[in-house]
Amino acid sequence: MSDPEDKLNAFNLLFNNVLDKHAPIKTAKIRGRPNPYVTCEIRDLMRSRDQWKKVAQKNKDPHAWSVYKNLCRDVKHEIRTAEKIFIAEQVVNNKSNSNCLWKAIRLCIPKKSASQRNYSKDDKIVADEFNNFFSRVGKSTIDRITKLAEESNYTLNQCSFIPRIYPLSEQFTFNTVKGEQVQKIVTSMASGKAPGTD
Repeated sequence: MSDPEDKLNAFNLLFNNVLDKHAPIKTAKIRGRPNPYVTCEIRDLMRSRDQWKKVAQKNKDPHAWSVYKNLCRDVKHEIRTAEKIFIAEQVVNNKSNSNCLWKAIRLCIPKKSASQRNYSKDDKIVADEFNNFFSRVGKSTIDRITKLAEESNYTLNQCSFIPRIYPLSEQFTFNTVKGEQVQKIVTSMASGKAPGTD
């Protein structure tokens, strides 16, 4: 009688052969969420671009490389055009829905900053940087909205942002607060929404 380990090895080999024949391992690409503005025509153009790339790599044909580069340029142009149309439609169709508007705005914002960030351990420098950033948010946001509206041929019906100059006596000052007060305010906010203009 053969060793139990030999029987187990023979069974495993036979079982794996059956699996390979009837349920072979397949490689699949995991794709992210589809772009809402990439149409079937753009996908067809992308497939054509990828096919020409394979032909160019296989045959080393200068003509194939030229066609591939032209298709790359066409794909990029079509995606940018479709993105502009999609964002413009989102803005026009969702004027009263702030969630949809913010989703459209986020699509226009680059995911990562190209500039190198510098950090400082000096509390005053950090506080001044925060102050400078937040004091310019209104103006820079209006500038970006105006530029986006011009690119989309959209007429803004609100006046431009003009920062109000307060007298020194009315300017913002910090008051001492307890940690419990901050905790109570933060925990009362809805986690899935922006708190609003406040």
